Amino acid sequence: MDKDALRIPTTMQRADLWVDPGQCVSGSIFLHLETRRHAGQERPEDVLNEPEPFLVFRTDPPNELRLYCKRRITLMQYLDEQPSNEMAGRTILGCRLLLADGVMVAGSIREFLPPERPRLFDYLNNCSESFIRLHLEAGMVGLINKEHIIYASAVRDAFV
Repeated sequence: MDKDALRIPTTMQRADLWVDPGQCVSGSIFLHLETRRHAGQERPEDVLNEPEPFLVFRTDPPNELRLYCKRRITLMQYLDEQPSNEMAGRTILGCRLLLADGVMVAGSIREFLPPERPRLFDYLNNCSESFIRLHLEAGMVGLINKEHIIYASAVRDAFV
């Protein structure tokens, strides 16, 4: 039997993983060409927020396949090569997050939030996802593990 016939088609997204305790690993995450969460290709936040406890990551160098425990990932950072231009109806919340490893991350959350609950407090407490998406400078996106946030503070200057 042809082993390639059993493979699920994927693409790779370059990313940096910050894993507990403060180690940065560069490489690529595998993304499916389709997902059940939304139309189109799977995104890194889809992989991180799936219930499976591990994800597959190809490091460089060395060119090695590793399985990382999602709970030990503090932050995944990558360049958003297909940013959404659809901002209508989204709430933009500028914030700073202090992570458990001492790293301070600043950026903006851009989500559809109920008009009666548009605050950072409401978003962090009601978001069912383990990883939240933070828009950083220069088209970069940070996926932050909420379990590793020491504190969050609202700021006026958000990266839009």
